[in-house]
Amino acid sequence: MSIRVSLGLALILILQGCATLPERTQGEIVPLHSSVTWAGIKESGVAEDCSYVPIPTIATPKGKKNFFSKTDKQATWWALFQPAALGFLRTAPPGFTARWYAPNGTLYWEESFAGDIGSHFAKHSLPIAGTPVETFPGRWRVQIYYEGRLINEKEFIVNLD
Repeated sequence: MSIRVSLGLALILILQGCATLPERTQGEIVPLHSSVTWAGIKESGVAEDCSYVPIPTIATPKGKKNFFSKTDKQATWWALFQPAALGFLRTAPPGFTARWYAPNGTLYWEESFAGDIGSHFAKHSLPIAGTPVETFPGRWRVQIYYEGRLINEKEFIVNLD
């Protein structure tokens, strides 16, 4: 009996935790190997670019995933959101912020951006070729915030090749 109650309580806690945003704020540094995904994100990743088709709702990453050369044009974070999580994309430009971290852990670039109003999709790109990024090989990290709260984090590699 106590095992059933414990398993049921654990399931409730897990489901309850998935329905909320992580309790992190924009100024907080997250360890490099951590992974954060808000339950409202259906799928996300990093690729050279990503296109979106609204019907059916499909995000199509283009090019390499997670590994980039210094000659690649850009690394693009993208996310496809759950329809129930999209009230903020239907009415006004959402308050997203992308924070791109260099391999040494320092903040390289931060920029606010909006998702596509009326869609289930958002993306933000970090230029690589022809920028200082091409001189910083190693494991990069992007953190995405919505209204100051961390909702997604991804890592990728930039090589000197």
